[in-house]
Amino acid sequence: MKFEDVLDYLEQMIGLNLQPINESNESLVILEVDRDNNRYIVDKTTGTRKRTRPFSELRKILSVLHQKSYASVEQALNGAGSSRHQPETIFANFPCVEHFKYDKKKHIYLRNFNTHSIGTLKELSNSETRELKRRIDRYRDFDISQFYFLHNKQICILEDKLSNIFTKYPGESDVETISDVLKELQDLEVKLSESIVTLDLSNVSENNFSDNQNRDDNERSGSDYQQGTNSDEDDNSDEDDNSDEGSSTDDDSIITHFEMSRINQVSPTVSLLFDRVKYNEIDLQPEFQRGDRVWPVPDKSRLIESVLLGLPIPVLYFAEKENTDPDVDADYIWVVIDGLQRTTALIGYMRGDYELKGLKRLKAYNDLTFNELPRKEQRKIREYQLFGHLIPMSNDSDAMIREIFHRINTYGKTLSPQEIRSALYQGPTNRFLKYVADSDEFLSAIPASISSNRMLDLEYVLRAVAFLIFGYENYTYNTTDDFLSHAMKVLNKYKYPINSRIEDADPIYSDLMVRLTSSFEILTLIFGDDTYKKESGGRVNKVLFETLVSLFAMMSDEEKQKMVNVDNARYFKERLLKAIVNNEKTSQWESSNDNWDNRGFEYAITNSTSKRITVLYRFRSIVEMINEVPGMQFTAEPILETFNKKFIGK
Repeated sequence: MKFEDVLDYLEQMIGLNLQPINESNESLVILEVDRDNNRYIVDKTTGTRKRTRPFSELRKILSVLHQKSYASVEQALNGAGSSRHQPETIFANFPCVEHFKYDKKKHIYLRNFNTHSIGTLKELSNSETRELKRRIDRYRDFDISQFYFLHNKQICILEDKLSNIFTKYPGESDVETISDVLKELQDLEVKLSESIVTLDLSNVSENNFSDNQNRDDNERSGSDYQQGTNSDEDDNSDEDDNSDEGSSTDDDSIITHFEMSRINQVSPTVSLLFDRVKYNEIDLQPEFQRGDRVWPVPDKSRLIESVLLGLPIPVLYFAEKENTDPDVDADYIWVVIDGLQRTTALIGYMRGDYELKGLKRLKAYNDLTFNELPRKEQRKIREYQLFGHLIPMSNDSDAMIREIFHRINTYGKTLSPQEIRSALYQGPTNRFLKYVADSDEFLSAIPASISSNRMLDLEYVLRAVAFLIFGYENYTYNTTDDFLSHAMKVLNKYKYPINSRIEDADPIYSDLMVRLTSSFEILTLIFGDDTYKKESGGRVNKVLFETLVSLFAMMSDEEKQKMVNVDNARYFKERLLKAIVNNEKTSQWESSNDNWDNRGFEYAITNSTSKRITVLYRFRSIVEMINEVPGMQFTAEPILETFNKKFIGK
């Protein structure tokens, strides 16, 4: 299926009632396909809200289908909510696409032929689903980089042996045939090497690679992130944000970054890893490790059992940064980016932190600590060789590192943008974000819970804090990820010691907390259960959250009191919800392009949310609505510069 076929299907489905593959979602109808402007317009069949969507989303999904034949639309678009439901429904109604469930999530599958009528759904049969799941498991377990090194090793052997044969039997037809086959293998190897997400293959020798790298189906629990169902019913946050947060640059600039730095392969033994941790040469990031991510003892034990059996465990990812701790005798330290639970499970067992529990293959070792194991088994653990990637960190390369980790899959489970930011910019900011996200003030202020899974709650807080300290007029970033990363780096300059109270940290954190808490309270008084929602009874929208919380946190106490006046609060709530429902034009777009003039406020909190033009529009719109309230003359002033002048004298 080509993209032209996708557009043809779209046009054929205009006006049809398209059913979703998830029964909890509403059906929709395609109203228009605008090829000139690369967009299409859909609406719920209830006629409650029109939505303009870009062709680029469909291209992304089709690209994944071409690559793998199957796709999770949520993962393909880096989002959930309507960012998944509508294009997912569109594709599922194509005659050559069927749907199935894998890892408790809905997926679509591209057939080589039409299997049902356009505008209808078809689910894979049970037998086909079982076979497809088996193949997906194998696909996810396949490590292309390790396959490349094995492939390269065999080619080197062939080249060497063929050279000897040429010397002894020049001109033989069989020898020439073998030579031709080797040439084809070498051509395939070039294509294979270009498919590996790494920066410098030349630095990897065969000594960096262990032949014992066959994946085992039973090793799935070795993944640090046990992905939950994340089903549509359980996801209470509105993920309509189409900011493409995970994509920080275009392809050309990514390549430029790649040329500036490289990934090194490392293969430390468990004993070496233990030694590095002992001397604080590896940062295990305790300040933002979440309780819901800690493995229970049976999972840790299963990892140890795999090591004792000689089975491979997933690849680790480290970042290498310059050491700033005078008590650590090292120029550089490692930061565990992906593989924290594996690392702590191995180190903890050697340290005697737990006994083995629930072993099924090596039952004799249940209830034993490391020191109680037979000497030969201790040696197996000490000498077990791990496989990892090490990325040098610097101020010039952090954008490239974020891009790499957005693309990294460990057993097919990508790290979330906030998990990547928290790993790369450790320190005070992480501690403060966790303090806010765990506070009663934050938890009681959200009408629908924001999951702490994958640090989504920390991201919500960071979004509001970033606009609070920098303001919106100064927003000049390519992506939301760039903006939030910059905020974390700036806040990390202020002190918030580990295990300290917020009162003992630099005053900026107390000031931020007071402002955020007050903002939460005022907004709850005004909106009640509809706070941060685009419609009554809907889900929390993170763009509304960041905009409203940051603006109200900039207000003076006098201005807040005016806003919670009963009449004023009712007016502002009705005014904002009306602007969303009717997609009103509430301000002026900062653009000479006429296309923007036709877009309203609902568009600004739903589409292209990381673009400067959209950020300015939605913030200015809400400021104007605030100033429609009698007696209000609110000016949104970011607090960072004022704070520095007051407390630091900068």
